This record gives sequence, structure tokens and C-alpha cells, in this order.
Amino acid sequence: MYQSTRQIAHPHCVVCGADSSGGLGIQFRPVSETAVEAIVQCDERWQGYPDMLHGGVICMMLDGVMTNCIFATGVTAVTADMNVRFLHPVASSGSITLKANISDSSSMLYYLEAELIQDGKTKARATARFVKRATKMDPSADRPKQR
Repeated sequence: MYQSTRQIAHPHCVVCGADSSGGLGIQFRPVSETAVEAIVQCDERWQGYPDMLHGGVICMMLDGVMTNCIFATGVTAVTADMNVRFLHPVASSGSITLKANISDSSSMLYYLEAELIQDGKTKARATARFVKRATKMDPSADRPKQR
């Protein structure tokens, strides 16, 4: 269910899309019905300050792991709000682990938690609320109407 939901709803995603040639190319994997993770090799092109991963890239990764966590349930949703706590600098070399889980949900809202781990240490955490999309597999349903 996870792969089909992701491939249909998110083919050009800059974080995980198979059809995104300039994207990060992160491959997430479900570890339970409500959790996913990924191991990512950092790229120096993702740095802000020398030898440090850019904060915007970190946010994008955390948002991506939480989005893919929802895909594991067969649902598509969009980020309503997200809070990121940067705990330690993230080196732009080496690997990182991204983890996310659904902490709660209602009919339309999903509450998620994520973390970025490097060298066994949590370097950033995020919490977010996601809103279930208007239709599960038709991405055009969320687009504004053309005039």
C-alpha cells in the first residue's frame, strides 16, 4: 500500500519522488503501520554554512519523512503546520537517519513526530499536523481552478 500511494500521489516530490531528477532521492521504508524511516547519505551540495547541512534542507527532510509516514497508511495529506527544533548542527558529510511516526489522528487531522539522527545523536526534531487531502489519489483535486 505504501509504495502505490507514494508513486501515484507524489511522483515528482523533491524529497522522495522517483521522477524528480534534481531531488534528494530519499527512499523511505515502513517499519510499522504508523512509522517509517530512511538512511540518507548527506551531500555537500545541501550545506548552508561550511560543513553544515542547511536548515531548510533539514526541514524538507523532516516534512518528507512525516508525509511518507502517512502514505504508509494509504492516505494522502498535506502539512498544516510544522514545528522544528534544531538541537545540534548536522554535518554535511556522512549519513543520517530520518524517523517519523503518527502519534494521533482524527477523521481529518494527523499528528506526527519526526527526528533526524546523526552519529547516534538526535540533531533535530519536528512535530506537525497534516490535513487529509480532498481525494486520496487525485492530486489535481487540491489545485486551484484555472480562470
